[in-house]
Amino acid sequence: MSVKRLRKELYEKEGLRIRVYTSATNSEIASDDSTLRKVSFMRIPTSFIELRGNMLVDNFEKLFLERFGVRIEVLGKDGEAVSKDLSLNKANLKEQVV
Repeated sequence: MSVKRLRKELYEKEGLRIRVYTSATNSEIASDDSTLRKVSFMRIPTSFIELRGNMLVDNFEKLFLERFGVRIEVLGKDGEAVSKDLSLNKANLKEQVV
């Protein structure tokens, strides 16, 4: 799966905007045509994460890193990182910046 497709599917299905990084420790943003396999530091499982609206942004980002080996950041409508202590539902409604 490409970074672009992941971003598109999370936005269409869950209303979440995310930023994907090239590695778990790098602050370089992955290009849309990169694959998750390329930016992951581990083998990506075939199962996916069950999202719950009451899940905190911080927990979602950590779970994504642990499960898929891909560092992401949840973004607000303004394209900036949202507060880690917001729920995913609230992250969709607010433009609170870290």
